[in-house]
Amino acid sequence: MKKFLSVIAASIVVAVSAPSLLAQAGSFVDVNPDSRSMGMANSSIAVDPSAFAMWNNTSALVLSPKKFSAGASYTMWQPGASNNNVIAVAANGRLGKFVSLSAGVKYFSYSSFELMDDKGVSLGQYTPKEMTAGIGIGVRILPILSLSANVNYVLSDLGAPKKGNAVTTDYGATLDLKVVRIGVSANNIGSKLNYGGEKSYALPANLKVGVGTVQNFAKNQISVNLQGGMTFENKGIFASLGAEYMYNNLVAVRAGYHYGDKTKVTPSYASVGLGVRFIGIDINAFYLIATGSSSPMKNTLGASLSYAF
Repeated sequence: MKKFLSVIAASIVVAVSAPSLLAQAGSFVDVNPDSRSMGMANSSIAVDPSAFAMWNNTSALVLSPKKFSAGASYTMWQPGASNNNVIAVAANGRLGKFVSLSAGVKYFSYSSFELMDDKGVSLGQYTPKEMTAGIGIGVRILPILSLSANVNYVLSDLGAPKKGNAVTTDYGATLDLKVVRIGVSANNIGSKLNYGGEKSYALPANLKVGVGTVQNFAKNQISVNLQGGMTFENKGIFASLGAEYMYNNLVAVRAGYHYGDKTKVTPSYASVGLGVRFIGIDINAFYLIATGSSSPMKNTLGASLSYAF
């Protein structure tokens, strides 16, 4: 038991170095691999659906005119603090007018560290890693209203005697009034992670509410998204405001600001992003600007490639 506790403590401290994430194992499940949304400070609940809607709001897919989309992304998450890497692939499609299906896999790897036993003897280098794999369904209830549900398998390997496993669900709703879109989602509802000891670790279940609008002026398009939310476990509060300007449906620039209590949720940061679109292909990139000198969010960046028709 002593060896188990020392391994778990070392793994979590090294792997999840941000103070806001120490309180819960499996916080990686809230890392959004959608580079477009991250360019708008992760204001994702009411944003136009994309290949990565699995991690935004699945319910928006069935209201979209697009029939199919698929994409892949890579993110350097908190490179100055812990140098983590996130790789994700996802795809979705509509079945007629009333149902959409989606699937996605997200792989999260941490920096390697030296694993020690309770006597201080080196057990070699170890690289913690975590993963989620999920499927989702969206259903159109009314011409302007849709609901969704995702089921996700979570695997967490932090070097403990056992790998942690959990099954979670996400629920979403979208109300599209054309001028404005309203989205709601409840995320990470399900079982806890257990690494072979007596204690289990709750995943960061949370509730998000978002409002977004898209305005077109000749060849110019402006999108603005605002969202807020809270975590159920520690009552952490967070909010995001993001905007996008797109010219002629070809080139986009984005910016946003995310507020978060660093002791409970992802710390505050500002964001910028760029995007290029042609013949159904989207290339997006984002960069996060830390609002404090000690923030782990400093220099986080990512890029994604997707295709839709």
